[in-house]
Amino acid sequence: MSYPKNSAFIPELQYWFSVFSRNESKLNKTGVGYCNIIPRESLPEDSFIELLFNENWKKFSYSYKYKRIENKQYWPFTVRTRLSVYSNFSRYFISGKTSEFSLNIFNLHLDDILLLNKLLEYRLVFNSMIPEREFPFWEYRRYSWEDYEYEEWTDTTSYLWEDIFFNILFEDLETPLSKLIFLYLDFKIYGNFENYNNDIIISDVDTPNHILCKCFELFLLDTYFKNSLENVVF
Repeated sequence: MSYPKNSAFIPELQYWFSVFSRNESKLNKTGVGYCNIIPRESLPEDSFIELLFNENWKKFSYSYKYKRIENKQYWPFTVRTRLSVYSNFSRYFISGKTSEFSLNIFNLHLDDILLLNKLLEYRLVFNSMIPEREFPFWEYRRYSWEDYEYEEWTDTTSYLWEDIFFNILFEDLETPLSKLIFLYLDFKIYGNFENYNNDIIISDVDTPNHILCKCFELFLLDTYFKNSLENVVF
């Protein structure tokens, strides 16, 4: 049995992109429509999607695998109401870290995980959770914080980021999401946007995460635009 592509509902994607569109976007204002926001308490605690869109992220790890909630009685009321349009095909997924969460529904690849780890590093340092120089080296799919201790740190302007992209070249990245995260970090850390080509929409590809990529590319473009406004001299 095949499902309509738009029948899968990921609560945190709807929530965080709506928050961005409603409250933070300078480009959007009334341009892009958005749905009613579901209750915050219905969201998973550490989804990688929140890591992408929440600039105040302060958690030390993230999840990217999901499970499907079959019984609609466990769906939040807002979700049940919205998905009633696709009553025979609707699917509701939540993310988590235990073994029962085994679905990589966004088809994340090694490049994606590598850049998500770099984004996590940036978020934690920028939000004064850890000193940059003490951030541990991470290997793919190996996250260990049990033995890690960090001290109080408040100065987020004096860090050196020379090696944030150590052995990572933009042209070698193979997935749209990893390229977009690279561009976001390249701009936020170094103020560089030369790798972005206005003539090519990075997210305009047929992949399982194309909607997520489109949302994050809008987030990236808005980041570029907000900075340009801050630097305009009237």
